[in-house]
This record gives sequence, structure tokens and C-alpha cells, in this order.
Amino acid sequence: MPARASVRIHPPPDQWEIDHGGFAGLFPLASFDDLTRLDGAVFASNCAQITVFGLDGDRFDELAEALNAPDRPVLADILRPGELVLCLATVRDAWMTQWTNTLTIKATTETDIVYRTAARYAAAYQRYLEGSTT
Repeated sequence: MPARASVRIHPPPDQWEIDHGGFAGLFPLASFDDLTRLDGAVFASNCAQITVFGLDGDRFDELAEALNAPDRPVLADILRPGELVLCLATVRDAWMTQWTNTLTIKATTETDIVYRTAARYAAAYQRYLEGSTT
């Protein structure tokens, strides 16, 4: 499924939001707080996915160009050695009483950083859940 933006239901979206509902957003993330704020922005979608690119250096414009190309890019063509792509899918039931969270990590090679990243995310997400229910 191609990426798309989460368009709010209430209050009614403005014309810009409607026109851009078929596009994904691309934002720089500097901290886990940025990621939790981004998750909050897509909270209204009961099946939201956030993709995080962990790239070396200042490659934001290069990534945006590849993702905005007419054809879907091949992940292996974007990633350099040591870089990661994290796909975070959160599925919330209709009543927001149960969440399922899946983290997929893709890299050019299997390294310890993949396992460290998964463990760090699991711990941080658990703290996030504990903080959101208190």
C-alpha cells in the first residue's frame, strides 16, 4: 500500500489536508520525543505506520528526492552500509483499548546495531505506554 497522510475527521479537514491526503510526510527526527510526537499526530488512524530512515550525514534532500520519484525506489539503492530503515506499525482497535505494535528493521547487513536498536525501542516504547496510561 502506498504511503498516505492521516486526514482528520473532526474538526473537518481544510482543503490543503484533503488535497494532500494521498501523500506521506517526511520530517527530520532528532530524538525519541520527536518520534512520540509524530505517533501522536497519526494517533487518530487506527492503522498507522511510521517509517524512520537512519541515514548517515545530511541526506534528507537525497532521501526526499528518491521517495518523491515517479517510481518506488528500491531500498537497497537508498541505504548505505551501516544505515537502517525502521518501520513502526501501530494497530489500535476501534475503542483504543488494545494496541499491537510491530517494529521492522531493515539494513544492508546484519549487525549488532539492529539488535541494539530493537532492544532500545522496545524499552522506550514500554515507558511510553506506561506514561500514557497513568
